[in-house]
Amino acid sequence: MFAQHVKHFISTINNKRYEKNNSLRVLELKEDVEINSSTIIITHHSFTNKTKNENVKRSILLEWLIFLIGFVTILLMIGFAWDMLVAGDALKVKKVVINVSKLIHRTDKKFLSVALDSSLIRRGWIQDHSRSKKLLLLASHLSPGYLRVGGTAADCLIFNLMSDGRVEQDYTNLGQSYIRVDGGECAYEGNSCLQNRCQDFTMSVSDWDLINELAINTGLDLLFDLNVLLRDGNMWNSTNAKDLVDYSHERNYSVIWQLGNEPNAFPHAFNTSISGAQLADDFAALRSVIESHPASKEPMVVGPDVTAPRGLVTTPLTFLQEFLEAQSDSINAVTWHQYYLNGRIATLKDFIEPSIFNKLHKQILEVQQVMTKTNTSLPLWLSETSSAYGSGAPGLSDRFVAGFLWLDKLGMAARLGLKVVIRQSLYGGHYSLLDLDTLDPNPDWWVSVVYRSFVGTGVLDTPVLSNSIRVYCHCAPPHWPGAVTLFAINIDADSSAFLDVRALGLKDSSARVFSYVLTAEGNDLRSKTVLMNGKSLKLNPDGSLPPFRPKIVSPSKLVVAPLSMVFFVFPHVDAKMCQDIDSLRDHKWETPNAQQKLLKRTRQLDVEDQLDPHFFHLSQSTGK
Repeated sequence: MFAQHVKHFISTINNKRYEKNNSLRVLELKEDVEINSSTIIITHHSFTNKTKNENVKRSILLEWLIFLIGFVTILLMIGFAWDMLVAGDALKVKKVVINVSKLIHRTDKKFLSVALDSSLIRRGWIQDHSRSKKLLLLASHLSPGYLRVGGTAADCLIFNLMSDGRVEQDYTNLGQSYIRVDGGECAYEGNSCLQNRCQDFTMSVSDWDLINELAINTGLDLLFDLNVLLRDGNMWNSTNAKDLVDYSHERNYSVIWQLGNEPNAFPHAFNTSISGAQLADDFAALRSVIESHPASKEPMVVGPDVTAPRGLVTTPLTFLQEFLEAQSDSINAVTWHQYYLNGRIATLKDFIEPSIFNKLHKQILEVQQVMTKTNTSLPLWLSETSSAYGSGAPGLSDRFVAGFLWLDKLGMAARLGLKVVIRQSLYGGHYSLLDLDTLDPNPDWWVSVVYRSFVGTGVLDTPVLSNSIRVYCHCAPPHWPGAVTLFAINIDADSSAFLDVRALGLKDSSARVFSYVLTAEGNDLRSKTVLMNGKSLKLNPDGSLPPFRPKIVSPSKLVVAPLSMVFFVFPHVDAKMCQDIDSLRDHKWETPNAQQKLLKRTRQLDVEDQLDPHFFHLSQSTGK
């Protein structure tokens, strides 16, 4: 059709005749024909006298012109089809303005941390599995970080100083597996949990030793939640906590302490209540117990571990405000919990619904407003969090689709100034990072490890996007001084996003970007297999991490495909705020000469070094 229009146009010109001295004058196209994707632009033409004998030449020229137009049209169609194949049926362009001149926040080095539920102690899991070599190895891949042991069952736990072995527990109403671990709907929906409330149980000296051994051997710092419901009237009875603190001091255990779990929900969970002001007094008593022992560094206490802002009888924000107004230097960080969904009724669609993602942004701001109102300038921690409460959503919270919420939570929390995010849980529940039967990594474990490999503590300023395309930017980890990592999430099932990062000032002719694209195997969001650049992520036979091999792309071709997570590392940005060379001294290196190698090498990183797994992977020693 395209060529026919050109033929008709030339034919029309050819039919115009100009007579002079009985000679035939014809029109000839003398200059080039310029073609774009939808139009033929004739750039120049002139008139020349020709005789009838040259009609043959004109005919040949016309045939070649038609052939050329057809050939170019085919090439354009092929190029368009290729773009559609790569980018999807619809395209979105997102201009990402990144300010690399200053940091807006710096997270804790233990920003991404993990938890175990206190109920695992009661069920004997600590005795049976805490020394598993596989567990130790996989947990050590998440070091440095905190290992929180807490949850609803923490307020049923009693330390037995006289018992040094396995304690037989009453397993009545404990459930049939390790699926149910947290408080469930009672803490978040306002339903009564009295029929399922936990009975008091004992933690033996052996249990406590094994918990500390687990933390030490994995390079994680222990954060332990004490029972605040051991009370004499309105006052907390600190006797049992003192036994545990004294014993820990004797054994030289380093522990960060919490007191109580989701106290604002006690009316539903335990049919009792403690005011925020009373809890502040309890924390002051805990601080006194801990400080009765001399310590080389200031002991850490964090709290009060309220639920996310929701409409309970005693709202979390009201409780938090009362606590913060009453407490006086008793805590080192403000802690709260957050889940997006009710695991019992959550659907696949919920896990890719932008309005669900946007909840966290609003909730963080609400908690921060309370801190501002009470003149509280302490660090803010998200001390228990996952995709869905009630132990997670079956067949969803441990699948690829849950990674979108998890990665976005890490990005949003850092962007809005949180210091620590503790994932519920390393083991236990439908949201477990490890498979409950095999201890194999679930998708969110891989997302966590990839995040730690490419995302550093320095947070750079990017716009907060609240739709299906969500983008965050950090300094890269210390093994890439001056480099920047941009990570993006696309929860749109149909459209790709092209990221415009011209604000970084990169020259496309010389700049390289390392691209790591995470997708689900077979595009099945319920898959438990994660692909990186099209290849499934699997541990090496010895349990070590596989090399994460990037795809080298141009800064002008940053594509985030539908339903994918992408990490783009810009090694040559040379951002001054990301050149924290001093932090290299605190880094764990996989080979003895790795640090020396990095400090001596030039700023012009080459592809071969970037593909060397010994260069950019952290040490994953279990400490043994």
